[in-house]
Amino acid sequence: MPRVVVGSEFFLDHDRWHALRRLLPAGTAIDAWSAGCHTGKEPYSLAILLDEIAPGAAHSILATDSDPGLVARARAGGPFTEAQVRRLDPGQRARYLEPGGPPHFVRRELISRVTFEVHDVREAPARTFDLILFRDVEPFFTSGESTAAYARLHAALRPDGLLFVGSTDAVPGAEGIGLERVERGFYRRAA
Repeated sequence: MPRVVVGSEFFLDHDRWHALRRLLPAGTAIDAWSAGCHTGKEPYSLAILLDEIAPGAAHSILATDSDPGLVARARAGGPFTEAQVRRLDPGQRARYLEPGGPPHFVRRELISRVTFEVHDVREAPARTFDLILFRDVEPFFTSGESTAAYARLHAALRPDGLLFVGSTDAVPGAEGIGLERVERGFYRRAA
């Protein structure tokens, strides 16, 4: 997968994260994959959201990128600028960020909730997920690559699993591969 600068801040497209909060079942452990995680802002945002809607649940978050340098930076938990953490409210900052900053680093406890791996989305993952985040990566693929990537993502979703894409992304031929549009930025795998 090409190197992509995505997710310029925690909870990018804030309204879509509110929608995700509404769409996920409260109190349930979620097995998620953040494909194309860049420097970790997206999977850390997800870890915060899941902790808030189902504290103590055994969530699993796999975060992958094809760039080993980006994965190493994500695994280190920062550094993040003030602009990148601006969407975190004071309570979230106190709970999930190390004291001090900028630059900001996420706390070790949050880092431990995410498994980071080098992986190219052109390869199928080894397991299936309740939720896949594939946000703002599609524009960097050719039409054929994009269609093939979405087919792999569909196969990696469990029945009724949710695909979270960028607010301007559209899944080409979604119905043909068994994805139903739920609302802007979200598709569900048909059961």
